[in-house]
Amino acid sequence: MAIRKIQLKSEICLKGHLLNSNLNPDNNQTHNFCTLCGNKVISSCPECNSIISGNILIQKRETSGIVSYGVLGDYSNLTTRYVTKDVVKNEVIPNYCSHCGSMFPWTKLFLENYNLILEMESSDMDSNLRNLIFNTTENLLKDNFSKDSQYISLLKLSLRKLPVITQEILISTIASFGGEYLKNLLIVTS
Repeated sequence: MAIRKIQLKSEICLKGHLLNSNLNPDNNQTHNFCTLCGNKVISSCPECNSIISGNILIQKRETSGIVSYGVLGDYSNLTTRYVTKDVVKNEVIPNYCSHCGSMFPWTKLFLENYNLILEMESSDMDSNLRNLIFNTTENLLKDNFSKDSQYISLLKLSLRKLPVITQEILISTIASFGGEYLKNLLIVTS
């Protein structure tokens, strides 16, 4: 029994909304614009044109037909086809291209907006602290916002130096991109 795996591609808007993760690599996109925000939709890296990985289709090869061996010669009427047996879900929205390492547009947009918020809140911090918070957040993003990342502790210690309202704004911004579970991880207790 032969098995083949087909990497399907995802369609994600420039703001980071996942619209489809079941697109055959040979097919054109089904969406040009996001149904949630109206932004352009992509299915490949803007830098290297590699597909954005979606689900994985698992197919099994099946052969059917008649084979006969006789006096008049061998006769074969076999057909082979692949039948879908399973789909391995992959609805993760990647932050970086797995082929060239470039930042996807939604990741770049998050970091630009986060940096803008830090600049707006700069009266509450000096430039060294501001840079430390930004760089730590970027490294936490590169760790895929893992709860086991060393940057969680460093970010918490950095945020502790800020007024509570500024902490809440920054934590909410991070959680809106990385996941709500980050609010509980990053809340600074006195």
